Amino acid sequence: YRTAFVTGASTGLGRAFAEMLLAEGVHVWCTSRDITRLADLTQAHAGAFTPVALDLGDGAAAERAFLAAEAAARFDLVLNNAGYGVFWQFAETEFATWREQLEVMLVNTARLSHAALRVMLARRHGALVNISSLAAEFPLPFQSAYNMAKAGLSALNESLMLETAG
Repeated sequence: YRTAFVTGASTGLGRAFAEMLLAEGVHVWCTSRDITRLADLTQAHAGAFTPVALDLGDGAAAERAFLAAEAAARFDLVLNNAGYGVFWQFAETEFATWREQLEVMLVNTARLSHAALRVMLARRHGALVNISSLAAEFPLPFQSAYNMAKAGLSALNESLMLETAG
């Protein structure tokens, strides 16, 4: 019996990952800030799909939501995908806007990674995937916080691969 936890599954890549995993027979727990956006998956995959309300804007609450789901499901795969973009010139946007994006996409994603990895290492089973972007290597103009967050996730991924090798 295989289980997965996917953040940001209401649209985009998160939705595609969820649908792919469901098609492979994986029981998928998916997150969205608004779980009504997952209603069609809940109906289409009854018994194999569990929606989870999770907002990375509140790191402590997001970690609690993950740990509660983990206690119920014992995830084989945790796929951190949730994110968003702020499209504006860095100097013309309030710094709080950029700080919030880094907090959500880097700090709180790292927080979920930390919680997931601790559980996986304790039971010596599981895979952690943090979705980065080519923007980490090829930054896009007017997306400096997104570029920084994705570069940070890429560095975290590289560090974790080295720390957990073998």
